[in-house]
Amino acid sequence: DKHLAQAVDARQELDLKIGCTFTRLMTRTFLHSAVAKFRLRDQKCLSYGPCQTPTLWFCVERHKEIENFTRQEFFRARATIEVSGWPVELEWVEGETFDAAQVQALKAKAGTAKEAKFKEWTRVFKTGRRPEGLNTVQLLKAASTGLGLSPAQCMKVAEHLYSSGYISYPRTETTRYSETFDLEAALKEQADHPTWGKTASFLLRQGKIKKPVPGKDAGDHPPITPIRAAPRDEFTRGNEWRLYDYIVRHFIATLSGDVCYTEHNATFEIVG
Repeated sequence: DKHLAQAVDARQELDLKIGCTFTRLMTRTFLHSAVAKFRLRDQKCLSYGPCQTPTLWFCVERHKEIENFTRQEFFRARATIEVSGWPVELEWVEGETFDAAQVQALKAKAGTAKEAKFKEWTRVFKTGRRPEGLNTVQLLKAASTGLGLSPAQCMKVAEHLYSSGYISYPRTETTRYSETFDLEAALKEQADHPTWGKTASFLLRQGKIKKPVPGKDAGDHPPITPIRAAPRDEFTRGNEWRLYDYIVRHFIATLSGDVCYTEHNATFEIVG
């Protein structure tokens, strides 16, 4: 597509010119103030790029949310009963409350109960949808909640994995794989891996590769994808392996089927 190719060339040129111009302006204007305020001793440059603007917006909005957040104490009620000799923890059907007096009254009544009366058993069939292609925002969320890595730590590790040839470029807003992207070849690369190779091989051998969930094409870089298979002992730093492990598992999940499971709920009455 000639017009699409020209659009890409135009964007590259604009990104370069805008980035160079504003990087020079910001460095000359704000570097000394930034070094003094944020104690950036080794900082030599303040960089700017159009692709950084959406991330900056997220940071500013999150900062506003944190600044405007008002702490409010809430309470959850739980009880443990014994069923056929096994302890079973129950959660309050109302979930949580901000009313401390209500919880204290509930605790006082439940504390005198000798038994729990079984009321109802329900089951619900549910489906967990497979994920879209991995972008930077999703990667940062997973690293923060699941791996305990700050955004700065996550991106430092991701960029090192990228420069070492393990993953694709880690700064992208896109979650949609291109129609020309060879998903099967990327999965074959992982087929002999000692950790998840059997899963990858099963998908390939059984023809179980699913078409990825349609995501968003932001027009920048493709989703973050593993490029080269590497065992655990190839990584000298623990965080590199943990992040690489997540990226590969996420990629395999995008090509797998949805998760189907049954959720069972038992309702007991302790205080009438």
